[in-house]
Amino acid sequence: MDITNKVDLVFMLQYAVGVADLAAQKKLEELQKAGPRFSVHSADLFTGKAQGPAIGTMLDNCGGAWICLPGKCKLVNSIKKHFRNLDRFSYQGHQFEGSNWYISKGTYKGYTLHLSYPTRGRQEMSVHEAANQAAVDYFKSEGHECYMHSYID
Repeated sequence: MDITNKVDLVFMLQYAVGVADLAAQKKLEELQKAGPRFSVHSADLFTGKAQGPAIGTMLDNCGGAWICLPGKCKLVNSIKKHFRNLDRFSYQGHQFEGSNWYISKGTYKGYTLHLSYPTRGRQEMSVHEAANQAAVDYFKSEGHECYMHSYID
């Protein structure tokens, strides 16, 4: 795909969001069939001990994920070129934002690409890992260098 063309770039980013959404939905359905793994309780701020009855459940560990891109890669350069007038400063540095994604200067090397798929508001780490890994696999199939980073909250 020729990402020097803005239409192709936008299509590729939107397609990655769609791929991520399908993978997230599939993982969420698997977790829902398996049932809750953890109960959520209020905790004492000083001791960390649970207080009172459960206030909810979690299907998996709480966490998230995003896509890491090298700073000098074709994808980052193309996004910067085509979305130059959307840049703005934020607590994360420069951001170039689309309707279902944004890219910011990474906390490590390069940039982080955050995709907004319908299940993005979920707390389950494995849902975010599945979504972002599916998008990474798609980007790699298009010849772009990237990897998925996840974290536990």
